[in-house]
Amino acid sequence: NISVRQAVRPAASFVVILAAVTFAVATALVFSFGVSPRVVQHCPPEGSEQGAAGSRIIGVQQQQQKDGVGIDDHQLSLLLGGDEGRLSSLPFYTASLVSSTGNWTRLPDSQVEARLDSLRAGYFHCPLLDDQDKCSAARYQAILSWEFTAGVTAYYGKTGDSGGSGSGRSPGGAGVEGTASSDETPSLEKVARECLAGRALAFSGDSLSRQSVHSLVCMLAHAIPGSSVTKSYTKNDVGAMDSFVVSMPRTNSEEVTEQIGNGHGARDTITVLWNTNDLNPYLVSYKKGRPRPELDLEVLHPSLRRMLDERPDWLILNFGLWVDPSSWAIPGRDFLQGFKLIIVNVLRSLSLLPNRPRVIFRNTPFRHQEADSPDSDGYSCNSTEPSFNTSGIDYLYGYAEEAQNAVLSSLLRRENQALLESAKEGPENAGIRSRLLYRILDAESVGRARRDAHKGWPKDCSHYCLPGVPDHWNRLLLQMMWDDCIKGLVP
Repeated sequence: NISVRQAVRPAASFVVILAAVTFAVATALVFSFGVSPRVVQHCPPEGSEQGAAGSRIIGVQQQQQKDGVGIDDHQLSLLLGGDEGRLSSLPFYTASLVSSTGNWTRLPDSQVEARLDSLRAGYFHCPLLDDQDKCSAARYQAILSWEFTAGVTAYYGKTGDSGGSGSGRSPGGAGVEGTASSDETPSLEKVARECLAGRALAFSGDSLSRQSVHSLVCMLAHAIPGSSVTKSYTKNDVGAMDSFVVSMPRTNSEEVTEQIGNGHGARDTITVLWNTNDLNPYLVSYKKGRPRPELDLEVLHPSLRRMLDERPDWLILNFGLWVDPSSWAIPGRDFLQGFKLIIVNVLRSLSLLPNRPRVIFRNTPFRHQEADSPDSDGYSCNSTEPSFNTSGIDYLYGYAEEAQNAVLSSLLRRENQALLESAKEGPENAGIRSRLLYRILDAESVGRARRDAHKGWPKDCSHYCLPGVPDHWNRLLLQMMWDDCIKGLVP
């Protein structure tokens, strides 16, 4: 008879050997996955000490397996596109997808107090700010002590897009070329009067898009002395929208009757369109809600179609928060597959528009949700300082936003390549080609370090305090629009 101890000993040895072989195979697979060339590189702020892209992707795989999402290396590479490496090597694509590489710099106490005094006189009294935007005085003191800078164009950022035809109204005068340069850092009032006046911007997306609208309108009203804001709500058989009109006092050089752009008003008004607080979290029409929405992928959301009827000069789109594992549970379709399908169908619908505006996608910053303690299932985002050595895998579901943004970048690059290949050659068509191209406002890179800037209590890790980080997204957006005006890429 074999004793229990004798039987256990060889079994235990077999288990040890099997575990060692399994570990070796798994390690090889992980390192093979981590150096995948199909992964879109991020642009971390200069001076940060973030890990390599490979380490973040390993974290994506590990977290997906833990959550039961079930996306393997092959599936992810298909989502990101096999031609990513070739496309990213083309100089044009590096320029057309805006990069927000920069630094967060702590301001001296005297500048912080001066900033707070200025904001108390204007921005803090903006009527658009609601409970989802407002934070305590102590939070503002900490949040607003940091400034995002990016070299020469520190105030707004820089796109590097090119190919304008020179037609349209350039800053400095109607139809005048060469009167301004995109390398300069204009004041917000200068951008408003010489570029945005008489034009319309349309925002469509989730509640972070709503914060972008609140931020931009409040920034404009605060920066332009004597300005006022009016809000109107309209609904027809297509859909509903909110319209915010920023009215500026005329200067002596402005003609009362002059209209520009698509006829949205005289030189003293800026129109900002928004899909109302009913939100548009998928960009396409849908029924029910998260986590199992019924999407009509072939039809744009009614509010988006309503705004497009107004022929805006710029269209700023975002979605993502409702398409991550915390909000998406459609059987047989994981969150990245759903995200890709939405983008592909939105691009198809936009391609059919006879007069498409300049389209900018804002990518999704991750939420900075941190576990309350190692043994707790709860989370919070109540940090009081930024973190400059961080990535999405450090936060609950942060990996999902990073993966979504990689997919977005890949698909837009491929779409831009197709647009270039189909557009007619010749210098006379350069402006048309540039006007059709898609761009990305890289909110993820801007907000990556700012775990301290969220609304916080009670555990709101999606939204930000206003004024705050969304203002810096809009500074990049304003630079993109300024460049469009200089190069004649808007009517």
